[in-house]
Parts: sequence; C-alpha cells; structure tokens
Amino acid sequence: MNCGRILLSIFFCALVSIALPAHAQQPPAPAGSEASARLDKISVTGSKRFTSDQIVAELSLKPGATVTRSDLQGAADALNQLGPFTKVGYRFSSEPSGVTVEYQVTDVPGLPVSFDNFPWVSDDDLKASIKAAVPLFDGAAPASGKILDDMALAMTRFLETKGIFVKISHEPMSDPLTNEQTLQFLSAGAEEDVKSIDFSDALANTNKDIQERLADLIGKPYSLTTLKLFEYEQVRPVYIGRGLLRVGFKPPVVTATTATALNTAPNVTIHIEIDAGPQYTWGSVVWTGNSAFSAAELNGLVKFKPGDPTDGTKIQALWNGVTDAYGHKGYLDATSTPTPQFDEQTHRVNYSVAIVEGAQYHMGKLVLSGLSLEGEKRIRGAWTIPPDAIFDQAFFNNFIDSGAKDSFAGIPYDYERIDHFLDKDAASATVNVMLDFK
Repeated sequence: MNCGRILLSIFFCALVSIALPAHAQQPPAPAGSEASARLDKISVTGSKRFTSDQIVAELSLKPGATVTRSDLQGAADALNQLGPFTKVGYRFSSEPSGVTVEYQVTDVPGLPVSFDNFPWVSDDDLKASIKAAVPLFDGAAPASGKILDDMALAMTRFLETKGIFVKISHEPMSDPLTNEQTLQFLSAGAEEDVKSIDFSDALANTNKDIQERLADLIGKPYSLTTLKLFEYEQVRPVYIGRGLLRVGFKPPVVTATTATALNTAPNVTIHIEIDAGPQYTWGSVVWTGNSAFSAAELNGLVKFKPGDPTDGTKIQALWNGVTDAYGHKGYLDATSTPTPQFDEQTHRVNYSVAIVEGAQYHMGKLVLSGLSLEGEKRIRGAWTIPPDAIFDQAFFNNFIDSGAKDSFAGIPYDYERIDHFLDKDAASATVNVMLDFK
C-alpha cells in the first residue's frame, strides 16, 4: 500500500461514507496530531435556489488543497452562518485520488428586499451592485446571517464611488401595506430632506386634502416606506372615493439634487406617477357560505343600486357592516372576503363575497376587577346579556364605549379606562367577558 492510501485510510478511519451535521461536536485532537488529505472533489446538494457551483464558490475549500476533518467541519459551519441555508451537514468518502466531500443544505425562505432611504440611486442599481459582489444574492435575502453584512458592504462601496458616504443597516420588517415580511436596508449619515412632491395626475395635484397633507413629507427626511404609506392612506382614498377603484401607483421618480452655491444643502424631489384607471359604477353582489342570514337579508345591507356611482370607502363600510351584523348574532369569528370583478366594457364592478360564519357564541361568565362593591353591582345590573344567551358584539362594543360609564349615573366613578378581553371557547361556543377597570 502506498503512503497516500495509508494516509487516507487513517484520515477516514476506514469509513467509506460518513454524514455529520454542521453543529456536530468533535473531540479535541492533540496538538499537531490531526491527519490531513488531498481534497479531490466538493459538491453541494439540497438547494432549489442555487446551483452546486454557486454555493461551492462561497466555501474556502478548493479542490487540490490539503484538508483536515476540522476544515470540512469549518466549511459546514460557515455555510450555516451565511444565512441562506439551514440544516447544513456533510458526508465524505475516500478515493484513490483524494477526499470527495458532499455538503447537504436546506434553503431558508428568502424575503423580498427593499431599500428605504437611498434617493441618490435606483433600486435596480443597488441590486446590481449587490449581485456583482454577492453571488448568492438572487433578489431575496434571509432574515439573518453573514450574507446581509456582505450585501450592506457591497452597497456601501458602490455608493462611495458616487461620493456618498453612509452607514448601512438592515432589519426584517412587516410591510405596512401588505403585512408581508421583507428585509429592509436603511442608510444613516447623509439624510436628505424632501423639497417637493408632484403628481402625474391633475386630481392629486389640485385636491385640497392631498395638498394639505404634503406637509407630512416635505421638509422631512426622505423615506420610501413613508412615501408609500402616504400614497395608500392619503392619496388612494381620494381616488377610490370617486369610483376610481383600480387606481395604481408606479415607482416614484426620486431625484437627489447636489449642493451648489445657491443650494447649500442637497434636497430630494419626488414625482409620483398615478394610473387613475376608469371610473366604475355599482353592479351586483353574490353571497356564498351564508346560512345565518339569507341573501335577501344581506342585500338589505347594500345601499347601492345597479348603475350608482361607487365610493370605495362606502364599499369597505359595507363589508364591515356585514361583519357587524354577524357579531350582533353571536358569530364572533365570522369573516367576509369580497372579490371584485371588473367589467371593462360597462365599467361596472360586481362582487362575489365568500362568508365563513364560524361558531355562534353564547354568553359565559362576566368577570370584573378593579371595582368597588357598589361599582360591581352597578356594572352587573347594566349588563343585560344573561348566561347562555346569544352573545351580542354590538352591545359589548357600546358597553365599553359608554354603557359602563352610564351605569354610574348619580355617583362618581374612579376609573380612566376599561381593559377588556373576550375569552372565546369555540368547542363549547361560549365566551367569557373580562373587564378590568383602571
């Protein structure tokens, strides 16, 4: 047997195929006693997002190098800490030409990436700078891991070529509009204020309510997240209130002006492209999943007639009213999901509303705390839903808003607020009401 084969045999302890997790604990070897061998081949399996070659490029191990078992474990640990992978393990085998290693990984779900306050460059430029320096960036990112710092470093170096010196941080967050988890990058150290905002559509440029609320943005540090919230909360209601139900917003055109002799501080100007779309009138509504209310009863909640101008805010109030009607009958878990169907020829909107009613709850116990004996007596006297009766969400809401306070007529009350909780048991279809007077 030649020396190379003897060395490989010692290194692998006569094992042909061994799998170890990234976190496997190895007993410490005496100094200078760890065997080594030539690395012949290396591959990675298990990823659906990246190829083996892409992942291998991230490893410090290269074919032809002399490696120890600690080197193999160290590469697994590095993959585990990178961020895009979890459950990293590996197996190796001895061949006449050297060691063959296969790493096994499981992808971590990638989060969409957003850039909050980078008015100097486009998102596409930032993504391109990351991709050039971080091969495992595919437009999404994990919630944690070393790769996020690598991405931030790539952005930092790219901005420095533009003469922009900032500190970049990152954090997972819930998108305020979609509730979708995203990975957001932010810059600090060169905050620039918004100088002006204009719109592509005349309605937004002339509407008094929108123009007055621009003061919330102008003169304040630029933030794309804040701008999107403004579009949704201040601009969109103006449009849907006029029947422009499919209004959309394109990515804003953001320009960061540079400092000049006349303009000593750089500022941000914003142009918002609005696609108003057609104006819709009311068509009809079809209900599914309802049994506690007939279709005729639900239609009675609809205040629109076919051909009436639509108001998106009133349409939303209609769906809220359906939920309230179910709550009045004790269906506390009831949901209604409206799906609009737009007729582009007649410009009418029809809705299909899927209702899930859930259990009908009955009154359980009324649990009170924070009251004197007289106060508790008055509250119980004012609470008119007896045990086992159908629970009424509307009564409960009114009781919290004013009914409890009204029960103290003629005597002083010494609470500032009522903390309240509905303890629902779907199995028994009962609900205990807990009121804490503070």
